[in-house]
Amino acid sequence: MAGPIERYEGVRGAAPESGAVEIDVAAVLAVLRRQRRVIRLCTALMVGLGVLYLVIAPPVFTATAAVMVDTRRNQMMQLNNEQQVTDALTDAALVDSQVETLKSEQIARAVIAKLALDADPEFIGEPPGPVGLFVGDLTRKVRQWLDLEEETDPDAPVKLALEAFGKALEVKRVGTSYVIEIAFSAKDKAKSARIANAVADTYISDQVGFRSDVMRRAGNWLETRILELRKQASEAEAAVQAFRQKNNLIDANGKLFADQQLSELTSQLATSRSETAAAQARLERIRAILSSDAADGGSVADTLRNDVIVKLRQQYNDAAKREADWSSRYGANHSAAVNLRAEMQQIERSIREELRRIGRTYESDYEIARVREQSLQKQIDDILGEVNQTRQATVRLRELESSAQSYRTMHDTFLQRYVQAVQQQSSPITEARVISAAIPPRKKSSPKTLIVLGVTLAAGLFAGSGIGFLREALDRRVKTAADAEAVTGALCLGVLPLIPRREARAARRARRAEEAASSIPVELRAVFRDPLLGHVLGSPFSQFTETLRSVKVAIDAVGPAPDGRVVGVVSSVPGEGKTTLAANLALLIAQTGRRVTLIDGDLRNPALTHGLSRAPTLGLVEVLLGRATPEAAMLTEVTTGLRVLPVISDRRLTHSNEIISSQAMRELLRTLRAESDYVIVDLPPLGPIVDTRAAAQLVDEFVMAVAWSSTPVATVQRALATTPAVREALVGVVLSKVDLERYGEFEGQGGYYYDPEAWERYGAPAA
Repeated sequence: MAGPIERYEGVRGAAPESGAVEIDVAAVLAVLRRQRRVIRLCTALMVGLGVLYLVIAPPVFTATAAVMVDTRRNQMMQLNNEQQVTDALTDAALVDSQVETLKSEQIARAVIAKLALDADPEFIGEPPGPVGLFVGDLTRKVRQWLDLEEETDPDAPVKLALEAFGKALEVKRVGTSYVIEIAFSAKDKAKSARIANAVADTYISDQVGFRSDVMRRAGNWLETRILELRKQASEAEAAVQAFRQKNNLIDANGKLFADQQLSELTSQLATSRSETAAAQARLERIRAILSSDAADGGSVADTLRNDVIVKLRQQYNDAAKREADWSSRYGANHSAAVNLRAEMQQIERSIREELRRIGRTYESDYEIARVREQSLQKQIDDILGEVNQTRQATVRLRELESSAQSYRTMHDTFLQRYVQAVQQQSSPITEARVISAAIPPRKKSSPKTLIVLGVTLAAGLFAGSGIGFLREALDRRVKTAADAEAVTGALCLGVLPLIPRREARAARRARRAEEAASSIPVELRAVFRDPLLGHVLGSPFSQFTETLRSVKVAIDAVGPAPDGRVVGVVSSVPGEGKTTLAANLALLIAQTGRRVTLIDGDLRNPALTHGLSRAPTLGLVEVLLGRATPEAAMLTEVTTGLRVLPVISDRRLTHSNEIISSQAMRELLRTLRAESDYVIVDLPPLGPIVDTRAAAQLVDEFVMAVAWSSTPVATVQRALATTPAVREALVGVVLSKVDLERYGEFEGQGGYYYDPEAWERYGAPAA
């Protein structure tokens, strides 16, 4: 027969293997729903802090002025189109430099002095109160007593104002344009606009003053430098003229006469050499043709320009065609063919004679060109001697002329700059201008109510969600059927709803009142005084009872037993409801007409015995010791026939594990098997003591109670790990003390079976 764990694994099946990490949105939403109280608390706390900040924080108003760096205005005032130093402001980097200038300490000091901000409490702080005055006086006395120098800083108010001014001022460039925004924040609307405009005006005034000062100093320096350059240029030009006269250096069109003549002769010589080479080439080509066997002169390009040779070549070609035609028709020895060949020879001799005549003409042209080339070369050789004599003087002359030209150019340039500087000094301009003056703002800039509330709301939701997820991650208690199945390796047979304490107390009071007023003998009354132990009798259609039916079905599904079966009810730790489960399960089975015996096997803490309606005089220990028979010690439930074997709890047993696992206990269970269909034993918890471990071999199947949202997973795992016999024979696990309203939050859609509304439709009997 397969064990419970094997049966469970077969039902549950293997989980699909997957390497992908998936986010279960439904699980995330379920966590947020379960932790909604924490999220609401954190959100309310953060929003409350935001509201408190909005109430306490003083309003701040920000006024904005706009300044444009306009270089085109400066270009209109210039006298030429040359790029000036101020035009460099068109570069984006220099516009950013103007932003830094606006934020400089120089501008800040000027504005502070202009508006007397070093006396404004908003910038230097409120005057000290009585406590501050007392502390300051005490500090001065201590310093005097310690003979320390008195700390006095006359510039302290200005430094404080500078620090506050820098924090309140914001200067930035608008996109990639040449517009600069100047924003200033203050507690007073009018003050913020006044200071923003003062910053813009001070910046423009500073630029105008700086430019005027620079132009004035540049004009003074240029004037001195122009006088020096004028004198140097005059002296250099006089030195050039004196050197020319001394060395007789006459020029024509900017060149010396000898150099110009040498240049012309050199050009003529190059042309003559080219003509001589061409004539020599033509002559050599004619001579080569005459010395060869060519008859038509067709390989000479010059023959194509000679009318005589062209005509003779045409006659020669015609004769050759006719001779070839006649020879092909009548044979080579035909008289007509012979005459044509003779005619061709005569034409060939005429061509050669014409070529000789052309050759004589080429020879004459070559001689003329060679003689002209020699003449030009002689003239150049004669003039080179004269040029070499004036070369050294020419080099010195060029140096003097270059120096004079440099002095003159520098003089003209500085004179032009001097005129521009004087004009700009008389009418100073600046590239910056105010395009939008600051006005008092209508609304505060900070704190922004919607932003503060939105940020605090988001922070509260985020913090609450984070704390909620952290609580979920740290909470390792059994909360769902899946958790119970995963930790025990057995099927979860159902959940036992939590009976509210108020309802339980009311039921106990009603039971006591009923017993007090009843005339029924004690031995005929219900065996359990505690209503929880007999809850199944009063609620036959509840989910509590339905879960017990599921447990009975699971026990019967193990297989038929020839004798009565022994079922142990266990838990990991005390207080998980195992006694309630055992008592109600026994009553439920007894209601079906089966013979059921319920044994209180917890010898250390017999909770089942404590819930009986009458105090027993004999119990399990007396039966095992042979002092009483089982029939004498048992109590019987009148309505169901359930027999209960209690434990006398007026003494503590030293070796309870030896008693519960003794041979006498084995014999007792064998006897009860024969007399009962089911023997249900309420065993001690697995964790604290070893009694259940010792008696595990005497029990056929186990049912385990796990307190919902109370028992840690590690506790259940450790308890089952220490009792392998219980784990192997475990039929199933029952979640006890379940708050159904909250349980659905953990089960999600799979928790419909445990939905209270479902039991209103299917659990109650029809009217």
